[in-house]
Amino acid sequence: MQVPGPGDSTDPVPPIGPVTPDPVPPVLTPEVPVKQAGILWGRWVRVNGLPTDFNLTLERARQQLIATNGNYAILRTEGQEYVTPERGGVGFTLADSEAFVVTNYGTTRTEAAAALSNGKLDVDFGSKSFTTSFDAATRTEKFSFSGDGIVTTDGRLYGNSAAGRLNFVNAQGLLTDDKNSGAAYIFDSRIDDRRTINGGTLWAPTK
Repeated sequence: MQVPGPGDSTDPVPPIGPVTPDPVPPVLTPEVPVKQAGILWGRWVRVNGLPTDFNLTLERARQQLIATNGNYAILRTEGQEYVTPERGGVGFTLADSEAFVVTNYGTTRTEAAAALSNGKLDVDFGSKSFTTSFDAATRTEKFSFSGDGIVTTDGRLYGNSAAGRLNFVNAQGLLTDDKNSGAAYIFDSRIDDRRTINGGTLWAPTK
């Protein structure tokens, strides 16, 4: 029997070729949700000794000012702007509000708190329009208001002019997708020769 010498082998020699590395699993990057622009609204002027909701000078330096109306202001916070759908519509109910009835007697001015109720806000994306209504009650009286206007492609609400109509709301506001979507507007309206109403509203989608 022949004894194998150095370099001899009875095992087959595998062919030499390119080495394929083991597959590397892909690195999954978690999807970061897009922050939606929100709404900051409220009273920036002290009324009847009540503190303001925010400092308008500071807020407008870091947020986008949409409108001011009397004692109230509305701003769009940082984030992706609302994009108005091309069709359909959405209805809202009143979620929060504040308003004051302003009475002018010559040089004397008084402001009485008013509670809002029965609020409705309906947006028609097809016609790019909105309608709204609510009741306002002081300690002694109750009034009904309504208004309408247009909706822009970025969700701004521009109320139509009252054109001399009493109890017609001049509204300026905004739609948002932030926090399951919503809306807000600030407003004023004339009640009679001496009285007006000024306030702000927050709206939640009708379920």
